[in-house]
Amino acid sequence: MEILERLKSVSSQKYKEFHSKLVPGIGDFLGCTIPDVRKIAKSLTEDESDGFLNTLPHRYYDENMLHGLLLGMQCGTDKKLVRLNEFLPYVDNWAVCDTMTAGLWKKSDDLEAVFEHAKAQTQSDRTYSIRYGVVCFLDYFTYGRFDEIVEITSKIKNDDYYVEMAIGWLLSVLEVRDFKKTADILLQKRYSDSVSLIAIKKGIESLRLDIEQKEFLRSIKKEFKRES
Repeated sequence: MEILERLKSVSSQKYKEFHSKLVPGIGDFLGCTIPDVRKIAKSLTEDESDGFLNTLPHRYYDENMLHGLLLGMQCGTDKKLVRLNEFLPYVDNWAVCDTMTAGLWKKSDDLEAVFEHAKAQTQSDRTYSIRYGVVCFLDYFTYGRFDEIVEITSKIKNDDYYVEMAIGWLLSVLEVRDFKKTADILLQKRYSDSVSLIAIKKGIESLRLDIEQKEFLRSIKKEFKRES
């Protein structure tokens, strides 16, 4: 069975209607759940996988999700980076971006090369290439590279909603890693007010910050202006 036919065979109209509301601009969507797409990814032979990865662009969101999952199953950092560079221009929503990124890298990969590549993506003019770089930092580098991450991401000048959400999310994780340091960075206004307010909101909602930390975040909200 062709890969597209396999995806169609596990699609669900009910899931399509539900998930489409969560991913604006999702485009053509069959209605496959991520667990079902992951099962298909694991079932493919090496030749099937390579053939699919060589076929860009895809028509369906579900195919892009499969593509992202397959990237994480490739062997070798260099090979994955080449494949990732081929695919990033076609990533056009947060769901494919974040799902792909979460399963992309392993401890056996050259994480220094991964970090430098993510850093380069934060300088892109493509929304989801920037988001990839930020989410890559979030998923793999918040331990041990705090100062570098702040230095890089505080220089991002892109006010797209999905870029700012990713940076705010990253900062909320840094709040958990080192609350005082992150709070000081927020008060130094190294990020836009909109990004800082996202970080504060996510911190207040976090289950990993204590009551005093959340109260402090509430107390500094007034330092930042909401966009009208």
